[in-house]
Amino acid sequence: MKHRLGVPYRKICDFFSTYCNLTIRPAALVRAEQRLTDLLLDALRRAEVVHADETDWRIGRLNAWLWVFSNQEATVYAIRQIRGHEVPEAILGLDFVRVFARTGRADDEQPSRTDAASDDDNA
Repeated sequence: MKHRLGVPYRKICDFFSTYCNLTIRPAALVRAEQRLTDLLLDALRRAEVVHADETDWRIGRLNAWLWVFSNQEATVYAIRQIRGHEVPEAILGLDFVRVFARTGRADDEQPSRTDAASDDDNA
């Protein structure tokens, strides 16, 4: 509800209280989301092959990129204002040296190995 519909955590908690008779605190939803994110990123980082792609994306008037990283176990989406190597490094980690298959441009059609340099971006 938070990301798909833009509903604040507080209102999600109100919904569960009203319709399901469950008491949930917004902080619990934040922690659960972070744990899920960590599990998905870990599944990608352990994979032998990760497929990635990016496409242009608009945030209001700002240009950005929607990235997708996936394998057989997990798919992670990230919206960033950059398209460069920093994004895969941030998502997959600096020590990811397995096969990173990326689509989009002719020079990226073959799987390549990623060399991690620096990571200033968060997943």
